[in-house]
Amino acid sequence: MSFNNLSALVGSRICHYLICPIHTIGNGVELFIMEGHPQSPEISLISESVTNANTHIQFFSVGFEATGQDQLIVQSEVLAILADPRLGGWLNIA
Repeated sequence: MSFNNLSALVGSRICHYLICPIHTIGNGVELFIMEGHPQSPEISLISESVTNANTHIQFFSVGFEATGQDQLIVQSEVLAILADPRLGGWLNIA
């Protein structure tokens, strides 16, 4: 196994382990709201944080996850992820 393959596999595993609990938190917030609890500022903050974390993990997964040789990523999908304002504006797409 080459160093590039190993680093891609580690990147994939890190993204996977980060996204699972974040999705769980997001699902919990949705259930909380569906049960009739009011949309408080605290719940809005949690929901917004989950969305931001998902966006960042999508960004990292495009750059660092392992892909097969014949696996392609559509350019429009990559550009949409890179242009997302939730990335904080620290990325400039030319």
